[in-house]
Amino acid sequence: MSTLYPVKAIGDEPVMFVDDTMLADSIGLTRQVHTWKKVGDAPRLAADRPWEKTPMSPAAVIYDDALGLWRMWYGAGLLATSRDGLRWEKPTLGLHR
Repeated sequence: MSTLYPVKAIGDEPVMFVDDTMLADSIGLTRQVHTWKKVGDAPRLAADRPWEKTPMSPAAVIYDDALGLWRMWYGAGLLATSRDGLRWEKPTLGLHR
């Protein structure tokens, strides 16, 4: 059984696809393969909080222009933010006791 996703306007900016999951078709799509660059040996985000008992992936990362931050949602609805996409902070939201 396949999951159907709504069509989303992306605009004129380059978009990174890791796989074809969100693509309905590839008409007008030009693929450019780039190599990943590893930055350091430590994980970008470590499970160091008591409520982070679930696996750290999958994660969704987007850039929020209004806040000037990268925002990562991971695990069971957890949030981390970053100004550069490399160093991440986990805001205390007061949701865990």
